[in-house]
Amino acid sequence: MIQGKQALVGKENGLYKVEEIPVIESSQNIQTDSVFISITEKSITGVGMLNITGYEKNTRTHYLAGKNNQQTKDFLRAFLIKGNNKFSLDYFL
Repeated sequence: MIQGKQALVGKENGLYKVEEIPVIESSQNIQTDSVFISITEKSITGVGMLNITGYEKNTRTHYLAGKNNQQTKDFLRAFLIKGNNKFSLDYFL
């Protein structure tokens, strides 16, 4: 990581400036993952929510840019799976 260090930043017309890369506080880098499940005699169903802030959000948002719906669903399924269980991602927002 280069936070807190100096970097050469391109401005305009071939001009550059040395600037310090800002440091994001750890309190702004949060990943909250919640899963609510319902168990019946024949099935287990559930609803989950993942909230990401900070660097991880930037990384995931950048990766998903320009992806179609199926590519996004495939990525999210792989990212959200827990252990080696059977998991079906029906929909996402």
